Amino acid sequence: MAVGTCILVVDGRKFDGFSLALETDRSPAYGLLSGPVEPLKAAHLARWVKVELNEGILIDVGVLQVNNTGMAYIMLGVDTLPEILKDLAS
Repeated sequence: MAVGTCILVVDGRKFDGFSLALETDRSPAYGLLSGPVEPLKAAHLARWVKVELNEGILIDVGVLQVNNTGMAYIMLGVDTLPEILKDLAS
């Protein structure tokens, strides 16, 4: 499992204050994104959603489900997993 902080980017708008936990032993990777609930709800409905791990490095995310406590179940693409693991480790 990989854990770290990130910025949520929804339709080009950035939101700070998010934490990310990913299962790293399966493909595609699934995980949890936690933070302010309103941006998470917007991300669930948006067409363009990414997380920024390090400045300028954007990773595609699919928001599968959001609850009212500020937790979202997410999915990432297969090809992004090595880049994510490298960025979360730094």
